[in-house]
Amino acid sequence: MSTFGEDLIQPLNEALAHAKGEGSAMVHAPVTPREVRKQVKLTQAQMTPLMGMSLSGYRKWEQGTRRVSGPAATLLHVLQKEPEEVRRTLIIGERGIKNVAKEHSRREIPNPQIKDAADQYEKARQILSTQPLGTGVLLPMMNAAAMAIELYLKCLAGEVIFAPEGDDPKSSVVCAQTGTREHEFSKIFCKIDEDLRCQMRSSYLKTAGGELNQHLSTIEDAFVVSHYPYEPDKNLSRASLQILASISKFLRNFVASLESRETIQWKGNYTGD
Repeated sequence: MSTFGEDLIQPLNEALAHAKGEGSAMVHAPVTPREVRKQVKLTQAQMTPLMGMSLSGYRKWEQGTRRVSGPAATLLHVLQKEPEEVRRTLIIGERGIKNVAKEHSRREIPNPQIKDAADQYEKARQILSTQPLGTGVLLPMMNAAAMAIELYLKCLAGEVIFAPEGDDPKSSVVCAQTGTREHEFSKIFCKIDEDLRCQMRSSYLKTAGGELNQHLSTIEDAFVVSHYPYEPDKNLSRASLQILASISKFLRNFVASLESRETIQWKGNYTGD
């Protein structure tokens, strides 16, 4: 293994151990992303997949509006130490920077793409709720509320991914994936970081006077029931429209109140393979 490989693996494994609460805290001198990028001779667009970030998120780092910490700071220190070796090791012909980027996942919370979709469903629910009773909008209204709830929850746990764009291997678009195709609110809720779950439960208790987990469980079937109400085992009464609307509205306000944050999670000990 190259010296650079050893220099990369050791601090990344230390960062992973520290994130798990193992080992001692790592202390690094302040590092400037822009200076490191210039040393490695990469563009901002080339740095983003290496750091596992969106271009806009990386630019906030360089502008100083977002602090660099944790494994991301460790990686920048490694790049700063061996800039030429980084280029030889990580820039692999037309495939671009792959080796490190594939070893971690990056999340932007709330994920703006998933949140935007949730906002549209919540807006649709609001519009439908203004229609008079008996106008045939019950199922669409239930479905819009269920989708809004599902996507608001998923925007708090979604992962940022880079998907190929066209035939150019160097070109990619920033997308999002939720990590689950489940429609059960309780399962999606469990994928959210514990600190956010606690914050949500506390806020919901103050706002709605009830337990968020309990209310989510009572509307668990809303997505399926609103799609297939004609099936014998589907009962619309199992999903309260009032609770659906209340939680959808709560989540819209809760998510909108959050300050955006970015996290990087290493998928395991980095081996360089």
